[in-house]
Amino acid sequence: MIQGTLFILKIIGIIFLIIVSILILLLCLLLFVPIRYHVVSEKKEVFFLKAKLHWLFHFITVDFFYQDSFRYVVHVFGIPVIRSQKETSSRGKRNRKHKTSISAEDKSDTSLKSELDTDIIESMTKQQKKESKNTGYQSTNTKKTEENEAEENKTKKNKTEQNNTEHDNTTQKKKRKIGRGIHKLLTKIQYTFHTICDKIKEISKQIDYYVRVLKDPACKQALEVSLKQIHSLLNSIRPRKFQIHIEIGTEDPATLGTIMSWYGVFYPIYTHHIQIYPEFEKEIFVYDAFFKGRIRIARVVIVLSILYFDKNIRRIISLLKREEL
Repeated sequence: MIQGTLFILKIIGIIFLIIVSILILLLCLLLFVPIRYHVVSEKKEVFFLKAKLHWLFHFITVDFFYQDSFRYVVHVFGIPVIRSQKETSSRGKRNRKHKTSISAEDKSDTSLKSELDTDIIESMTKQQKKESKNTGYQSTNTKKTEENEAEENKTKKNKTEQNNTEHDNTTQKKKRKIGRGIHKLLTKIQYTFHTICDKIKEISKQIDYYVRVLKDPACKQALEVSLKQIHSLLNSIRPRKFQIHIEIGTEDPATLGTIMSWYGVFYPIYTHHIQIYPEFEKEIFVYDAFFKGRIRIARVVIVLSILYFDKNIRRIISLLKREEL
């Protein structure tokens, strides 16, 4: 029994070690095997961009395209697994249009028949209503004229009495409104003045606080560490190979001359990488470029961990958030 249990535990331990070793190997591959990128771009008549990312000998590749619309494709072992929505949606729209055209033709035949029946019924009912209305109008017009004369006489008397009383009331109401309006204006001016003064005091306090935080020696040390780490990260991500060809021409030859003078300053550094060809006769901007490089995830993790666990950076972030240390 004991030997059987020990044998089972031995097998479980071996399986566990194999799983752990596979996970460690995958983690090491993810951290230390670089993600390589290749970017090609040009602008002649239309802007074009193509970017490619691949990892672990093209085990996973991601292709990006841009020409009037953005598209992407994800490949695993060269097999497309994920595509952009525009490519898949265009196929579905074609099938939907074919189905809707067939159903629209069937509906149009039935709708024509129903419209003809309804038009005939509506025309019959309109004629009957017109005949009934003409007979009723003649009898009611004579009664309405007598009633309207009596009502007009009464309204004339009431209006003269109301005009006299309203004239007295309006003068008193105007005086009261003017007094209330002046009082409201004075209170609003006083309230806005106090609020503006309070806001100015708050802003001045906040400015003094953040100036004191920036003058803190921890802030200077945090800036030095962050700039150093960001520079090292950009240096590791930067393209190892690149080539840029630019053909440029402007309306004013003076502006083109200033561009070429600045190009001459940096020409010894990027002699074989950047080439600019001036065009003095016409206005033009045409270029083609490609970039190659790699991104190592381990370097990104190291930089982020240094920035996250640095005491000075954490102190400055807490001071900017006004948290208690």
